[in-house]
Amino acid sequence: MHMREPPGAKQTKRLPIRFRSKLGGSEGAIVVFQVLSSKWQYTIENQAKAVIDVPTGAFKLEIAIQFQGAAQPVSVAASVVGLYLTSLDVDQNGPTEALFNFVHTDGEDQYTVTCLTTGESRSGMGACIDCKGPLGYVRLCC
Repeated sequence: MHMREPPGAKQTKRLPIRFRSKLGGSEGAIVVFQVLSSKWQYTIENQAKAVIDVPTGAFKLEIAIQFQGAAQPVSVAASVVGLYLTSLDVDQNGPTEALFNFVHTDGEDQYTVTCLTTGESRSGMGACIDCKGPLGYVRLCC
């Protein structure tokens, strides 16, 4: 994996997150984002927005998705460069299905997405991973 440290790599920036849900009511999954020692928790609701602080350099973002009725979350991770990220789109298309898509500027960096539940990973521009948990399915794309 090729991830160069951009100028100002030790700084942070605000990463906007846009949530969309095709579900009504309180059926949205709970999402926990973790970057280093910082954690943020949100419930997926249609048209909701949030912001998290991320490093501008290379970092790993871990995401745990707890679907309603599931005993365990589905966990995924992305190794990315914060400077090039513009937003993260989160779509919940069904009670046990979610899509996470990083939006970024063009760059030469290759990103790695990992299903922490199975250990499987994929790298490259536009890389996607499908991760299935005991109750739930998550697709993560960079």
